[in-house]
Amino acid sequence: MDKLKTIVLVVEDAPTVRALAVSIIDDDLGCTSLSAATAREAIALLEQDQPIDLLFADVNLPDGPRQQWMGSNLHGEPSKCVPA
Repeated sequence: MDKLKTIVLVVEDAPTVRALAVSIIDDDLGCTSLSAATAREAIALLEQDQPIDLLFADVNLPDGPRQQWMGSNLHGEPSKCVPA
């Protein structure tokens, strides 16, 4: 993956943790990040036409466990999922 074109979806309900992850991904790694605070927001982003290369997800979201949605929304490629 070309790091300048890699798109990472950060799913984290804690605003401070989400902001830190986005900052590291964008500034330190040079990738592009999208962020969501809930599983519902993440699903909406995953259903758009924009390709997402990596999913960085909280293991305990208030609106549902990540296991229910994250694997099936990355075209069956769970290796692209990083639980946080």
